[in-house]
Order: sequence, then C-alpha cells, then structure tokens
Amino acid sequence: MVNAYDVNLGKTEANYQPLTPLVFLERSAKVFPDHTAIIHGSSRYSYAEFYARARRLASVLAAWDVGVGDTVSVMLANTPPMLEAHYGAPMLGAVLHSINTRLDAEAIAFMLDHAGTKVLIADTEFTPTLKAALVLAKAKPLIVNYQDLECGVEGTRLGEIESFLPPAKEAASTSSSSSAANGELSWIVNDYQAALTQAKAENKNLLIDFTGYTCTNCRWMETNMFPKPAVRGELEKFVRVRLFTDGEGEPYEGFQKMQEQRFGTVALPLYAIITPQDQITATFEGLTRNEEEFVSFLQKGAFPKSN
Repeated sequence: MVNAYDVNLGKTEANYQPLTPLVFLERSAKVFPDHTAIIHGSSRYSYAEFYARARRLASVLAAWDVGVGDTVSVMLANTPPMLEAHYGAPMLGAVLHSINTRLDAEAIAFMLDHAGTKVLIADTEFTPTLKAALVLAKAKPLIVNYQDLECGVEGTRLGEIESFLPPAKEAASTSSSSSAANGELSWIVNDYQAALTQAKAENKNLLIDFTGYTCTNCRWMETNMFPKPAVRGELEKFVRVRLFTDGEGEPYEGFQKMQEQRFGTVALPLYAIITPQDQITATFEGLTRNEEEFVSFLQKGAFPKSN
C-alpha cells in the first residue's frame, strides 16, 4: 500500500531547503542592513557591510579558481576576516579549514598537506610558525596576508598578496599627505575634479587608479608593483588620483558609474591616463607581474601631447 505522504511530496523549494548558515547572513543583511554585526576595536561593520565583504571574498576566491571541494585554510585570530572566511569560502562550496594558532610547524605542515590547501589566509602575527610549516609541507598554496591593525602584533608578510586591508573606514581617512610622509607617492583621494584642476595647472597628464577598499589585486599592485624604481619613476610624472568604487553611497557609486560609462568596465583595478583636457590616452586593466608591461603603459601617456 502506498503511503499518502510519499505521493507528490518530492523535494521542492516550497518544502525543502538545505540547512546552511549562509542564509542567516543573507537574511540579516536584508532585514537588518544597518545593524552592527561586527565590532573589532574601533572598527564597526553592519550586516550589509559584512555580507558584502563575504561576497567579495567569495568573488576573489572564485577568480583564483577555488570551487566546490577545494580547501581554503585560515590561520587567524578572532578577527573580521575569520568571520568573512566562514561565509566567503562556503559560498563557493569550498571547505574552510581553520588552523589552531597554538600548533607547531610540523603539525601545521601535515594539516596543509592532508587538506590539500589551495589558498592560505594568514595573520602576519603567525608568520614565523607558518614559514617553517611551509618549508616542511608539500602543499604550495596561494598565500594571502592579513595584518590586524586594531589589536594584533604587526608581524611580517608571508606571501605577496595583501588581503582585507585597509578596512573601508581607515582607507577613507587616508590622505595624500600621510602617504607622502611614509615615503610613498602622494595621491589625491576620491576627488576627481581637484585632480583634473591640478593636472591643468601643472600641464601634466592625470593617472586615475580605480580601486576598491577590499580589492586584493589592487593591494598587490600598490605593494609590489608601484614601489619598483622604474614604475615609481614613471608614476612621478603624473598627477595621481585614487578613486574608490566599492564604498556605500556617494561618491563611490558615482565613481563606479563614471568608470563603467567612460571605460566600459567596473573591473578593479583599472588604471587610466587622462589629458588635462579630460581626454583618454590609455588604459590598463587588472593585475600584472610584468614590470616592463606596466612601465610601457605608463610611458604611453606620461606627458600631454602638444596641440
């Protein structure tokens, strides 16, 4: 005899949903977008910001070919990136492997190999132990650095990719004068008209850096490409402006719209050379490890063409 409960009651969206914490964050971002979700020192993130950061992490991992069944290992303290990883990795169907920060190098090396770690996100505080572990391990994961500016020990960078930093609020407060004081090139931040006015006054071309607060490829270029002597030498020939496109509201949405309408993309990073007359000379999209390629791009428009 057929049981009535077995008839026309197969799994559908109406009667079955997998039990996953991913929907908790998604719902919280929709229902309580402005409520505080994370408090870390002086930093505060709403549920909307938390959800957006987790999605951006998932997007970056996907760009690194992380997918279903791949392992993302993290060695982090109780910090915002740890929370973001708990959602960003599962969004792709990847496995999050959290490493106990008290383990020794031999144990960590075994775990990296056993897990088949594809990406390792690590706090720079734990670099000495992880550096020793990676020497012992056969796994050679892509390494992403996190430096806790709020409560942690600075430590040293383990890999070449800086992730999660600077947080939006800290990056937004960064001024061109502070960059120059640290020996870095000064940039006009989030003020295109001021940069264009300066370019006209100095008769220099303008270099636009369309960037994002959570863009890991942007941080890589800033940390690894811009300081190279040949690149820095070319950058010094421009008026430089950095426009963030992934903040909430204005002016960020305006910068993203400008990037899409004028350059046909919202991909980050995007570098564009503009004349003092606001004409596009050259563009360069994405990350490159080829110094000559990037220098060649900069040389295309270092000086305004004579009329």
